[in-house]
Amino acid sequence: MRRAAQEGIRLGDFAEIFPGSVRKADLDEEPDATDTDGRRRVLTPTLLTSTLPDVADLPLRGDQREPRRRLRQGDIIGRDLAGIRHWTCVPSQYDGVQPGKGLIVIRLTEELLPHEYVIAYLSSALAEQQLPKYGVIPRIKAREMADIWIPRCDGSLSEIRAALAMLDAGERGAARIQDDLHRRRMRIFESGTGSVRRGRLDDAAAISSLTAQNLRRHNEPYKLFQDSYPYAVARAVRKFRHSLSLAEKHEAAIQCAESLIPSLGVMALALAADRGRQDLPAIAQWSQSVERGGVSLGHWVGVVKAVAEDARQHGDPASGLVEATAVRRAGKAWSPISTNWSCSATRSGTAQAHAHGPSWRRALGASNR
Repeated sequence: MRRAAQEGIRLGDFAEIFPGSVRKADLDEEPDATDTDGRRRVLTPTLLTSTLPDVADLPLRGDQREPRRRLRQGDIIGRDLAGIRHWTCVPSQYDGVQPGKGLIVIRLTEELLPHEYVIAYLSSALAEQQLPKYGVIPRIKAREMADIWIPRCDGSLSEIRAALAMLDAGERGAARIQDDLHRRRMRIFESGTGSVRRGRLDDAAAISSLTAQNLRRHNEPYKLFQDSYPYAVARAVRKFRHSLSLAEKHEAAIQCAESLIPSLGVMALALAADRGRQDLPAIAQWSQSVERGGVSLGHWVGVVKAVAEDARQHGDPASGLVEATAVRRAGKAWSPISTNWSCSATRSGTAQAHAHGPSWRRALGASNR
């Protein structure tokens, strides 16, 4: 329990948890189809699935009694019965709907963690192990959920949300691919000649093979680095990942920075040349260093910062350079080691570097002397 307190946050410390109260017997067995009073609508546990129904399709309460609590936009709801609980965030159109008996409602009183993160954890097997269950048919009680510990996650709320959104998008994409492969498998046996069926089989096998190749490639870190970063950076990252001792990791991290900084500098110079901004003082200092026969890492960093700041003032994203060099939370300045450089930005910058490349390649050679 002490370890959980150090690594997590008790749910009851930043949320109010209560059960749904409207019984099945309270529902109108013969509802008036013309009744549009949304405040009489009741969300029952059986209607809580992966997709919420329209409010107009919810059953009506048979009397005018006020429930103990109503749903609010942003509430987290789930079933109290073991199995698929379908933890879901209440949308705006459900504001004021009455929660039926058998639902658990979690209302965050302080957003220490994003709603999406809390839902993701509650949907996990680890959270299910924490939930105390009662009865022959195991159910959870709202008051007992206050003592659940939600693991901490570093980063701002927006960063965590963005990462979860990317994860959800990837899962949906993978599900679509799986569904498509399943349909192609079933289509093989539809009516047609033997030759037609063989063609369907070959097509399905080719698509499946291509999908498997892409998955294998993305499961190999070095392959992923090779596809995303310049060779020198990819090699340094690979060395860091395979380092065993702290001393080796420290040396590899330095090599990562020494490889990454000139790569970003080349991209920044290419962006400046493409936009006609070679007159920036930092670029002038860099050019003087090239003429003197050597460019230091400090000159490269100066170019990156100068080009990024110039682009920021002109409202230009500069292929991601502005975002990558932005001041982070708690006033942390940009660091080339911690920069989360997007693959698309790297490819875009590399293309521009080739377009304006000879002088940059000469400078790289000078900086390595």
